[in-house]
Amino acid sequence: MTDGKRCPEAARKREMDRKAVLEIGTNSVKLLVGERTGASSWKVVFDGNEVLRLGEGLGGSGSLSPEAMDRTVRGAGDFLRKARTLGAPSVFAAGTMALRRASNAEAFARRFLEETGEPLHVLSGETEALYSYRGVLSGGGGFAGECTVFDIGGGSTEVIWGRDGEIFRKLSADLGVVSLSEMFFPGAPSPEEDVKEAVSFVRKVLKGAGVGGIPPLLAGTGGTVTSMAAVKLGLRPYDGNAVQGQLLSLEEVQNQIRLYASCSMEMRRNIPGLSPKREEVILAGACIVLGMMQSFSAASCLVSDRGLRHGLLESLLQ
Repeated sequence: MTDGKRCPEAARKREMDRKAVLEIGTNSVKLLVGERTGASSWKVVFDGNEVLRLGEGLGGSGSLSPEAMDRTVRGAGDFLRKARTLGAPSVFAAGTMALRRASNAEAFARRFLEETGEPLHVLSGETEALYSYRGVLSGGGGFAGECTVFDIGGGSTEVIWGRDGEIFRKLSADLGVVSLSEMFFPGAPSPEEDVKEAVSFVRKVLKGAGVGGIPPLLAGTGGTVTSMAAVKLGLRPYDGNAVQGQLLSLEEVQNQIRLYASCSMEMRRNIPGLSPKREEVILAGACIVLGMMQSFSAASCLVSDRGLRHGLLESLLQ
């Protein structure tokens, strides 16, 4: 039998110890709910992801389409209700590249506040890079020491150079899976010439942004690299613990690019391990991974299942 007087107290304590982050990206919206378990420790309560394509068509028009805004606000609202059900009444909503770039981003933010009751915080590229790096390190394992981390998103790619938790350089490149897909891969299958052009474009953008050198350790995070690790393992369903710490070799990345380029969209949907709704952007994402590895002369990269939302949540819980 439970003490009825203590139940409300336990519920209030759980709400104090539970926080949530809603990450609104160019391609997907993610909800992470976590709970403090000690002075400097926490655990994941819920981690969900929906591909809602807020940035669809943004590259051509410069603005968010009404349809993209509608489905993103609806999907975000569902996630917010989920967070409150799980005992996280207040959610930190963070916007990334699409909302830095869109001409009507302020209108979207006003609508988001009106319909959800939560303010939307649009992160700068440097802030996104900082918390992506912290999120990767929060997973522990082989990511300590000197490490260069890249985070591929729908509209931008962040690159962070760090050592033992201290960042000494970071940048945000205007390069994402949605924008690259719209530029080079409007359909599928994709000719080899289009793949070569895309990789060449990626390397040109990265070089212009200042990406280069030979890091002791190269690590990747975001939906592209975790999906590629899941495809390597043939995971059904997705398992973040299995993906965490996986190595993607240069040969593996090149093999997956050939696989995606040779497939129709329907065929891609049936590839074991490929996340649902990622079939349209996975080839562009894999080209960014290849361009990144070539730019750093890296034979492999380490995969992290943790990223921006984990870095933000850890900051909130601490």
